[in-house]
Amino acid sequence: MTRHNLTPADPALVSQITVGWDRALRSYFGVVIAAKPDDDGEDVLLVDVGIFPRVTDPQEVLDKVAEYTTVPSELLPRLKIDAVYADRLSMSQYNEVVNW
Repeated sequence: MTRHNLTPADPALVSQITVGWDRALRSYFGVVIAAKPDDDGEDVLLVDVGIFPRVTDPQEVLDKVAEYTTVPSELLPRLKIDAVYADRLSMSQYNEVVNW
């Protein structure tokens, strides 16, 4: 899967924001993880979209994470490219993590 890590607008609230394309699921995805775990030490997901149901429009994912970050204008076309070329990339290219 392709992974794009975004910078949280408020690091006191959010520790990680990741969006991308999952080739196996044929879906865009987005995850926002809270800075503070729950009482059991588990991650708290503020956003978890794209596993089920599938998301075929990357804008839907970006809209969900936009509350927690500034989404670079270059990211939407990059996600579309990720999906189009995913089957042609080597595993190392496909598993590349891009930090924005």
